[in-house]
Amino acid sequence: MAETVTIKNLTIFGKLSFDDSADRVLTLGNMLVWGLLEVGNETEPFGETTGKTARIVLSGSVMDLDDYMVVDEQYLHNKVIAVAGRVETYGVARKDPWLRLASSIGDDDKSACVRNVSGPLEWPAGATVAFAPTEWDDPFDDTKVRTLSAHPVFEAANNCTRIFFETKLGKLVFAEDIDVGNGKKVSLRSVVVRTDRTVIFESLDLDGSHYYGGHIEIFDVKLNDEGGNSRVGQVTMRNTQFKSLGKASLSAAVKIGYASSFVPPPVNIFEACSWTNSQEYALHAQSSNVPLIIKDNVMVKSFNGGIFIDAGSLTTQIINNVVIGVSMGPNNPVATNEFSGGERVINYAGIRADVVPVRMIGNVVAGSNDIGFMHQAEPCPASAIFNNEAWATIVGVFLLPLKRGTCQTANLYTVWKAAHIAMFIADVMVSNTQLSNIVVADSHLGIVPYFSVGNRFRRFYVYDSIIIGSSSASGTCNGRSYFCRSQSTMDKHMGSCNSIFAPGGYRKIGLVVPFNTMNKKTCWTSKDPRLCRLLGQAYPNLDDCHFPWEYENHMGKGAGWSFFERTTFAYWKENDCGRTSRAIAPNVAGPEIIFPMTFTETTWYEADTFAKFEMSTAGLDDVYVGRKSPCRSTGGGCMGLDQMLLYDTDGTLTGLAPGSTVLPYTPRTWTVWSSQCVNELDGAEIHAQVCNNVTVQHLEMKNLDRGASDVKFGPLVLTPNVEEENGFSGGVLSSTGAFYASCPCGWDFSYYHILIKPAVTYYTEVMSLPENFMLRYWSARPEDSVVLHFFYPDSRGVNVFVGGDSEPPMRLKLARIPTLDDEHGAHSVDAQRLRLYITLRGSPEGFAAQRDLVIRRTPTVKLKINVEISIVEFNAENFATNLAILLGIPPERIKVVAVQARRRLALVDVGEGEGSESCDEHGCSVSGGRRLGLVQATALEVSIEPSSDAAAAASGGQADSTSSGALNAQTQELGQVSSQLTSLQSGSSSALAAAAGGQVTVTETWLQ
Repeated sequence: MAETVTIKNLTIFGKLSFDDSADRVLTLGNMLVWGLLEVGNETEPFGETTGKTARIVLSGSVMDLDDYMVVDEQYLHNKVIAVAGRVETYGVARKDPWLRLASSIGDDDKSACVRNVSGPLEWPAGATVAFAPTEWDDPFDDTKVRTLSAHPVFEAANNCTRIFFETKLGKLVFAEDIDVGNGKKVSLRSVVVRTDRTVIFESLDLDGSHYYGGHIEIFDVKLNDEGGNSRVGQVTMRNTQFKSLGKASLSAAVKIGYASSFVPPPVNIFEACSWTNSQEYALHAQSSNVPLIIKDNVMVKSFNGGIFIDAGSLTTQIINNVVIGVSMGPNNPVATNEFSGGERVINYAGIRADVVPVRMIGNVVAGSNDIGFMHQAEPCPASAIFNNEAWATIVGVFLLPLKRGTCQTANLYTVWKAAHIAMFIADVMVSNTQLSNIVVADSHLGIVPYFSVGNRFRRFYVYDSIIIGSSSASGTCNGRSYFCRSQSTMDKHMGSCNSIFAPGGYRKIGLVVPFNTMNKKTCWTSKDPRLCRLLGQAYPNLDDCHFPWEYENHMGKGAGWSFFERTTFAYWKENDCGRTSRAIAPNVAGPEIIFPMTFTETTWYEADTFAKFEMSTAGLDDVYVGRKSPCRSTGGGCMGLDQMLLYDTDGTLTGLAPGSTVLPYTPRTWTVWSSQCVNELDGAEIHAQVCNNVTVQHLEMKNLDRGASDVKFGPLVLTPNVEEENGFSGGVLSSTGAFYASCPCGWDFSYYHILIKPAVTYYTEVMSLPENFMLRYWSARPEDSVVLHFFYPDSRGVNVFVGGDSEPPMRLKLARIPTLDDEHGAHSVDAQRLRLYITLRGSPEGFAAQRDLVIRRTPTVKLKINVEISIVEFNAENFATNLAILLGIPPERIKVVAVQARRRLALVDVGEGEGSESCDEHGCSVSGGRRLGLVQATALEVSIEPSSDAAAAASGGQADSTSSGALNAQTQELGQVSSQLTSLQSGSSSALAAAAGGQVTVTETWLQ
């Protein structure tokens, strides 16, 4: 019989300890610890020799407002253990808090074999264990708790220890090693955890539907003394159980909430503890410099998550913990869009870290109805986060972006059976993202990168990773969790498959090709995470542009490149449970730009040829969610898919020659590339083109004029020179550019990118050549070059700047047509042939966006006017002088470039006796007035050249400077001239008439 003590409110100033000669139960409403609460100690854990337990039970109701505890203006609710002193608890050590399964557990099994390497398993009959589910359709309820019915037995034949329980699980729990070829195996094994402890903190009840349990709060209190000292709570809790603690939407089961930092800081330790049935996060650490060690703990069935590390907790170690069974709290708030009816809830994770921990190693999250791990990416090189694993979740890893620096990374993650996405790389902000030793398996979508990088350099690297489609872990086609679950604004609990790939009948996609957009998914990028508890800046608008996670409905913003080295693709099936799967597919939510990809040392194992690539309009017709009409095959296709490129450096991606490529199979690309590529591989037809020993690269063109994002200057069309032996046999390379989006924010029509083959001359056309534009040739090889012949109906010269230089190299301005042998940026203008010629050459610097060509036309002001005098009467020299005086500029800057005689009907004045005859009863007369008549006029086109004085002022006295600063100064001065002319355009300007010698009508003025 346990000895029970009941106290309404207990304050500890000295020391309260528990004797383990009997079972102890302390029931109370509140406890305030100023001194020391001790249950067992390090040398004598409670119950180690006696087998007894100590229970501290919290009781109370949310409505008992008089019992609420307030300490130093800190509001702690009631049903609380408030720790401003010390708590030390030591239960009997559990040598193996959790273990891996040696083999799968069948629906009807009443035993399981586990792997343990620490010696004989000390899990006796009567111990309580919980099994991590491996299905994601109902993972919270599938987290099964059982009491062991017998002592464990070692099975030498299977090299495992068998444990026994009286009630079957009723659910398959998977454990197996998956062969991926080349002698490699991937271990996909669930775990079983032990939850019973000899020291227990628990709630007597949960206050009905309020889900209002007790909680432990560790905090600090300022003493208001001269030294500014504080009383700081501190805990060391080992082998302790926290049962049914936590207050729904109010407080975690155990909350560490310091208001200050301390020197020296205390250390809080939670080791080999268990949390069961937590009504909110099991453990929540708020801001402080206090070191926190969370090691070898197990957390079973928690609402809203297991471990939550807030932004300011900079010294946390999370090592070898298991979180199983996570679901949204029943009382969580729901935001509803009053216009659309869409709903939004707070996203949650098994382990969430808003700051990179000092260590996060060897942790497991299984059975989450939302996210497994959510944390910020590490800065390169990796030093803190390794060997973590998630399964039976909706999203396995939600990687938040590094906000500063140049490189972020994630390493040694294994994610399997994710209902939606195994690894979502959200809102990438830095130039370089690296993944290494990643395993994703049996998930609807494997790796989904989502870039939001503002600068021009974007790289995505994946090293030594394995991407598995449908292995034996996926079960049978008639089994559970065989398709997907994902979130939408109308399906907040992810009850069905809302993935963008679902309408196309895709069961699994291994690698979703990245793109770049300014439409960020999270408010993490712009706010302190403590102010941002919702994953999505759309709140409370619940914008449809934010769900599902891989979806965006804005416009792409710039290209990047992806690199995959030593990648294994295994178990990809053309027919996959009545659907189909693909190892590699584009993200069709980003129809403008999809990153090209380079593959080296690729391995295929048990992969159907047809299931390797999806790069066709026909295969993706039903998947498009933005710009549907133009992107589908009936509309001709979009720029992103049209220009998709997979480059096989060593022939291992395709099984063909090194340097081969995989191109999209779309109407535009097939027309021009079919002479060099085929849409089959290994004798089987595929939804892509493979080009054996054909090098294909990318060319990017961007309008740099003011207001360029609103102006569509394309399409961009390249016609290969038919006189060259370049492999083309007709057709043109074309890029359609961006299409209008249904979400109008953030559109950008300023850029085009296009597939291009080196060692070829291309006749190049756009609808309207910009005044200023950029060309980027995506080749790292100096031996690669192309020559572009732009249609150029202009007599003006151009200035070509290389790699951000302020001065255009004069050696690049040639007096002949440049060739494939010329250097990068060599150019000339042929006014007779209406051509601008430019050579582009590859280089490592150019591939790194450091050798972009910026082409700027020489600025001028053009003026078109009609002067009502004959061409004989017009005196161009006097007109130029008069106009120069009027504008206050030198007359030599004014050139009359075109003069044309015209005649037109107009009202003319007539004198007495020249008008029309009119008669009345007094007789007839001819009067003066106005009548229609034929007028001689002269149409002029006038060019005003740039100011050498403006160039000199901007370049230290060099009047002939063509630097970017000089061109900017000249453009600004010409803008002022254009404004003066514009002010003279209202009606028939007397000033212009005086300058021209006749009545003037200004028809057009523009700055070039």
